[in-house]
Amino acid sequence: SWLDVSNCDMEKGELRVDVNVSVRPKGQEKFGTRMEIKNLNSFKAVKDALTYEINRQIAAVKAEQPLHQQTMLWDEVKGETKVMRSKETAQEYRYFPEPDLKPLIISEEEIEKVRKTMPMLPSQKREYFEKELGLGSYDATLLTKSRQITEYFEKVLSFNVPAKQASNWIGTDLLGALNAAGKEIEDSPLAPKEIADLIKFIQEGKISIKMGREIFTKAFNENKKIADLVKSLGQTQINDEAQ
Repeated sequence: SWLDVSNCDMEKGELRVDVNVSVRPKGQEKFGTRMEIKNLNSFKAVKDALTYEINRQIAAVKAEQPLHQQTMLWDEVKGETKVMRSKETAQEYRYFPEPDLKPLIISEEEIEKVRKTMPMLPSQKREYFEKELGLGSYDATLLTKSRQITEYFEKVLSFNVPAKQASNWIGTDLLGALNAAGKEIEDSPLAPKEIADLIKFIQEGKISIKMGREIFTKAFNENKKIADLVKSLGQTQINDEAQ
């Protein structure tokens, strides 16, 4: 069993505790059906409710009576638990039947039709980025953190730049600047093409990575295009050994 102190103000003498309890026969590894007892308002109520519920469950198991997942309340007057509501059988039961809605039956044909039109899910994207693009697990996870980040990254790649460089500039520089500015990637002052242009200028040897970061910062803060800044600032490297 375990306790969940969901609301507690001891200065006012207020306490509300939820307890969860299940039993298992000696030698059995798996616990039985879990019951939750809600809104216990004293330590005595916690002790009494647990004692009653443990004994009730043991008696049911010995009598081979089925136990169903339920939310219980403690009746302090009668000294027993009573059912508040039944829960679904899912392990992390969060769903309850809606009495006003009829069951929705979806055919296998409909499911398959939808499946064929679905884009890659985040887990599939991560696997693709790692196996096909050669990115590390951290980078792949970061780039699939949201749909907007994934789409931005893929738009940068559409300008034929290496995935690793695109990942580095987005993951470190762009997301860092956006976070500092309190913005999301969809509000980025730099379009995907600007990141691609920056990578190409560095690849072609026209600017260094250090220059690139200075130009990136200026472009981000002043909402300017990378190519215009490179041209106006005259910041290009000379890679001809003779010169």
